[in-house]
Order: sequence, then structure tokens, then C-alpha cells
Amino acid sequence: MRLDFFVFAYKIIRLSCKKIIIQMNSNGETVDANSNRQVLQKALCLLGISILASLLLAEFKFALGLLIGGILTLANYFWLKRSLAKMFESIASTGQKPLFPAASYALRYFALGSAIYLVYKTDIASVTAVLFGLCSIAAAVFLEGIFLTFRTFVEEVK
Repeated sequence: MRLDFFVFAYKIIRLSCKKIIIQMNSNGETVDANSNRQVLQKALCLLGISILASLLLAEFKFALGLLIGGILTLANYFWLKRSLAKMFESIASTGQKPLFPAASYALRYFALGSAIYLVYKTDIASVTAVLFGLCSIAAAVFLEGIFLTFRTFVEEVK
């Protein structure tokens, strides 16, 4: 039984790698243009489902914490996306790297930490729920990976 699982996992990994190699374009990019949007849609869907479930099954503070964590993770995502695009654009146009590239990252993490500390000090929401909300994009990426793996496996089996 255990050997069957490893054989199955090996086949999935092998087929996924084949699919990635086939999908590579001339630039060497393997990222689908829609994958970014799909991950965000899954993250919002996971957040919505978890907030609704927590409204029904848990305290209001927990649902509020999930909402705050979700808002923080989306703000963090778009802030990171914008700062990276600006940094790469600057490098491409001038050919020089920015003076303090880590300053934007440090500021972003300081802002996130300050927001979580504010939630903790004011006790308006569950800090655990805020941390779960912050993990929504990571969970969406994990879910997208599972979907793509099984979709690839099903397409190869056909």
C-alpha cells in the first residue's frame, strides 16, 4: 500500500514537471498569465468562506480577526507587487540598482507588525484569527498547486 502511494506521487510529480517544461515559452517563463488572478480569487474565496463559517461557529472577534488579516495580506501583496515592479522598472531604465532596496521590505514588515500589535493591544479581534487571515494567500497558492497537479495528472491520464 505504501509503495503504491510513492509510485502515484512519483507519477504526479513527473507529469507535472513534463507539463511545466512543455509550457515554457521562448523567454523561459513558466507562469501562466491567469495564475496571479486565480490565486487572488482563491484567496478571497477562502477568506469569504472562513469568515462566514466563523460568524456561524465562532465569536465575532474571530471573524473580525480573519477580516483584518485578509485585508492586511491583500494590502501586503499589492504593496509588494508595486514595489517590486517599481524596483525592476528602475533597474531596467537606469541600469543601476536602488540605494536601499531592503528599506521598502522593512517598512512593509514594520507596518504589518504594527497593525498586528495594534490589534493585540486594543483587543478588538483575535490575534490568532489575524494570523490565519494573513495566511490566506499562502493557502490559496497551496490550493492552486494541488489543483494544477491533479489537473495535469488527469489530462495526462486521458
